Amino acid sequence: MLSVLLSVLLIVFVFVSSSHATCVHGTTLMPRAEGNITLPTWGYDGETGPINWASMNNNYTACRTGTTQSPIVLTANITYTAEAPKWNLTNVEEADFENLGSTIEVLLSDGTLEYGGTVYKIKQFHMHTPSEHRINSEYFPLEVHFVHQSDAGDLAVVGILFELSEDGTSTKFITSTLTNLHEIVEPATTTKTGPLDFSVVTQAVADQKIFQYKGSLTTPPCKEGVQFLILETPMPIDVKSYNAIKRVLKFNSRFTQNVPGKENLLSLAADQAGRGSNSTGGSGGGRSEEGSAALTEPFVAKAVIAALLAALSPYLLLN
Repeated sequence: MLSVLLSVLLIVFVFVSSSHATCVHGTTLMPRAEGNITLPTWGYDGETGPINWASMNNNYTACRTGTTQSPIVLTANITYTAEAPKWNLTNVEEADFENLGSTIEVLLSDGTLEYGGTVYKIKQFHMHTPSEHRINSEYFPLEVHFVHQSDAGDLAVVGILFELSEDGTSTKFITSTLTNLHEIVEPATTTKTGPLDFSVVTQAVADQKIFQYKGSLTTPPCKEGVQFLILETPMPIDVKSYNAIKRVLKFNSRFTQNVPGKENLLSLAADQAGRGSNSTGGSGGGRSEEGSAALTEPFVAKAVIAALLAALSPYLLLN
C-alpha cells in the first residue's frame, strides 16, 4: 500500500511541476485549481506542436520514446472488449464548462466505469477535432474523451467518435453541452453547460462493439498505461454544432502513433536520419550522435518532419 501511495505522489509531482491543461486535468494527476486555468506552453502548431513536445520539457520524453503511445489507427489487429464495460453516468442540470486553451472540457463528479476488474470514477470529458483515433485509416470530425481514474490512480478513457449527419440530427448531450459555448471562445474562460443526459452514450457502450487497448495520454507528458475504450460506431453531430466546436478548438489532435509495442515514430525517424548522416559522412551504420541529438534540440530535424508527413496527411486536408 505504501509503495502504491509513493508511486502516486511521484506521478503527481511530475504532472504538477510540468503540465498544464492536459488530458488528465481534473484528476489527482493534475487537480483543478479553483478560479484559475493555467494555459499550456505546448500546442499543436509549429515548434510547440506534437513533433517537438519531447524537446520542451524533460518530463515529456515518453512523447518521443514511449512504445505504447496514443492515438493509433484502429484496425482488425486491435481487439474488441470481451464483454461490455459497466458505465454509469448521472444526468446533471448543468456542469462547469471550461476553455483550457488545448481543449474545451466539462467537469463531472458522479459516475463510474467498471472494466477489467477495476472501478474508475468519472472526472471530465473533453473534445478533439478532428478525431485523434482513426478506424481503418478513416478519420472523423470530432472525438470526445470521457476521462476516468481509479483509486489507485490508473486512467481509463471512453472515446466516442462523431460523424456529420446528412439529415441534421445531432446527439443530444453534445448540443446541450454547447448551450453557452459562445461564452468561452477565449482560452482560460468558464461557463456552464445546459442539462446533460448521458443515456444515449451509456447505452451505446452497453450495445456496441468497442475497441480496447493500453495506450497513453495524447497530450504531454504522454504518460503510458492508459486504458482506452473506443466505440466502433460514430454518433451523429449536426454541421452547425460541429462548426461551433471547430471555431473554438481549431485543431487539437496529435498525429497517430505506431502500432502498440513498436518503436516510437519519432525515435524511428531519428534513427533513419542518423543512418542517412552516417552514409553521407562515410561512417558505419547505426544511430549517430547527430541523429540521436536531433530531437533534443529546440527545433526538430527536417528529416523527422518529413518522416511524419504521411501520418499527418489526413489532417492537412482539413485546412
